[in-house]
Amino acid sequence: MKEISSVPTRGLQIALTSDGARKFIGLSPLENRTRRIATVSAFAALYAALRFIPFSVVIGSPGAFFSFSDFLPLLYGILLGPYLGVLSVAIGTYVSFALARPPIFPEFLPFEFLPAAVNVLIVGFIFSQKKRNSILIFSLILLAFGLHPFTLHLVPISTFGTSITFPFYWLHLVAIVLLASPLVDKFVKRFRGKQTGTLLSGMILFAFIGTMSQHITGAFLTEISKGNIARVLDLQGFSALWRIVFVAYPFERAIITLASALLGAAVLRSLNTTFFKQDIETNKPHDDLRRNK
Repeated sequence: MKEISSVPTRGLQIALTSDGARKFIGLSPLENRTRRIATVSAFAALYAALRFIPFSVVIGSPGAFFSFSDFLPLLYGILLGPYLGVLSVAIGTYVSFALARPPIFPEFLPFEFLPAAVNVLIVGFIFSQKKRNSILIFSLILLAFGLHPFTLHLVPISTFGTSITFPFYWLHLVAIVLLASPLVDKFVKRFRGKQTGTLLSGMILFAFIGTMSQHITGAFLTEISKGNIARVLDLQGFSALWRIVFVAYPFERAIITLASALLGAAVLRSLNTTFFKQDIETNKPHDDLRRNK
C-alpha cells in the first residue's frame, strides 16, 4: 500500500494511499484501526442524524423525502476515501432505519444507501488518483438506466409554439464529460487549500459530478423498486413520472451541488487541509511522508 500524498489536519496527518485508503501517519497499525473505527462511527452517526432533516420531496414516492445528508457524500469521499466513506454512509443509513426514518425505496430497503455510496465512490476515487474507476462506475450506471425498459429517453418540450425533444439524462452526460475532461485533473493538482476561489470552484465541480451520479443511481433504483418489484408503475406511469422529474431535477441538483460545495470548502478550510503535496505525475511522495515512514 503505497502512500501518495498527505492531508495534515489539526494535530494529525492523514496519508492518502494508492488503493484509496486513508492512513493516519505516526500511529501504529492497531492505533490506525482504532482511529478508523472511531472515524467511521462518528461520520456514520452524523449521516444518520441528518437523514431526519427533510430537504426536498421525492417525486413518485409519497411521504418520502431527500434529506440534509445528501450534502455529505462529497466531504466523505474526500476525507474518508471511497471505502471508509461508503461504509460510513451504509452504516448511517441502517442506523437511521433502526431509529424509524422512513425509507425512500421501501421495496429495495437493503440497498437504499447505494445512490449516496456511488457519489462517495466517484469523488473518493477521483482523490485517490483512480479517475478511471469513477468514469467506469458512472458510465455503467448510466448505461444500465438507459437500457431499462421503463426509461424515458427523450422528453418533448414545447417552446414558442414549437416542440423539440431533449434527452432526459442530458445533465448526467455533461457530468460524465466533465469527469473525463482534464479539468478534473487540473483542480485535483491545484487543490492545496490555500486559495478560497480555487477551492470553492473545485468543490462545485466535484459536487456536481458526484450528485449527478447519485441522481441517476436513484432513478435506476426507482425503476427497479417501483416497476420491477412493487409494480406500482407501468411504462405509461414512468413516462409521466420522468417528465415531471426532468423539469425538477436540474434545480434540485443545483441546490445540492452548491450546498455540498460550500460545506466542503468551509470544512476543509477549517481543517487547514492541503491535498496532494507531492508531484502527482511522477507519483513521488512528499518529503514529510518519507520522514514519517
